Amino acid sequence: MSSLILDSLEIEGFRAFEHLTIKRLGQVNLIVGKNNVGKSCLLEALQIYARRGSLETIRKILASRDELGEKHERTAEVYYIEAIKYLFHGRKVFEYPRIDTFKIGPVSAANLQLAVNTQWYEETIDPESNRKTWEPASGQLPLIEGADNFLPGVRITFGKELAISNLRFLDIRSIRYSSLRRVEGIACTFVPANSLDGNTLTELWDNVALKPGEEDVLKGMHIIAPEVERINLIGQEHRSARIPLVKMRNVPEPIPLRSLGEGMTRLFGIVLALVNAQNGLLLVDEVDSGLHYTVHPALWHLVFKIAARLNVQVFATTHSWDCVRGFQQAAQEIENEEGMLIRLERRQEHIVPILFDKSRLSIATRQELEVR
Repeated sequence: MSSLILDSLEIEGFRAFEHLTIKRLGQVNLIVGKNNVGKSCLLEALQIYARRGSLETIRKILASRDELGEKHERTAEVYYIEAIKYLFHGRKVFEYPRIDTFKIGPVSAANLQLAVNTQWYEETIDPESNRKTWEPASGQLPLIEGADNFLPGVRITFGKELAISNLRFLDIRSIRYSSLRRVEGIACTFVPANSLDGNTLTELWDNVALKPGEEDVLKGMHIIAPEVERINLIGQEHRSARIPLVKMRNVPEPIPLRSLGEGMTRLFGIVLALVNAQNGLLLVDEVDSGLHYTVHPALWHLVFKIAARLNVQVFATTHSWDCVRGFQQAAQEIENEEGMLIRLERRQEHIVPILFDKSRLSIATRQELEVR
């Protein structure tokens, strides 16, 4: 088996999770459960973890859920204070002097844990070096409100590395760091439920075109349409992003990929994202979206094989029983690779995971585990 990036996962204080502990993960992980149990939240936490608290990633996640809202007449600080609360369990308003924190990482591995917290900071200037520094604010709130040198901030740590940013980071214009040595993240590609946009497809395709990954993408297309011979992305005057075209056997002219149906477009995006995630994570929300039930076993076979070869750890969500069945079939047939089915379940105020490894997957399918 390839080495796992995460052999376990602990999420504390992030969105739906007051404290979630998954003690064991596989190379390929399929997450199921009813609505509002945190399946998409788990993928968001993994995105933030892989990118080591990337400010741009956090902003994109908030924007994707319409949590940035409208600025109107609010100050920048108030606007972002109201937005950042959505990342924290309970959605508490960012108030002085309380410090809100969420943590993501493997179980019992402090050196590999990402922590993000919010608090107020005081910006001062060192008289000798004339350099600006940030320190946690002290004193009474009336002294802080309206003062130019007191600002709400986000503190990001990974292991011993530290970054502090003014909350205006969500504008991606006025990022300021203190005592930071950049921490490199790991490769991470995310495929949303509504598939990848044209610009992302173009970027991912350019990374694999005329390379071994192109053959993997072609194999993915053959799951639905074995007559596909070639794929390319072509620019058009009226489009900002290039569009995928396919050359079909015995068809003289290339045709748009979308003309072959939603399933082909979805399959193209998933396999393209997978080969771009070498030595990293592939995250797919509602992996079954647009795919006929007969496609699932072959897709999972391909995912298991490519993930093992490229050392990709896969996390996908689904509401489809056919998808679970296809996953179980592939996991049982492929030797030496670990597939894990993770059911998230709400018990009173807590969300708990129920794990089904390869040895227990057949039990889950025989009992027709509830996934919706």
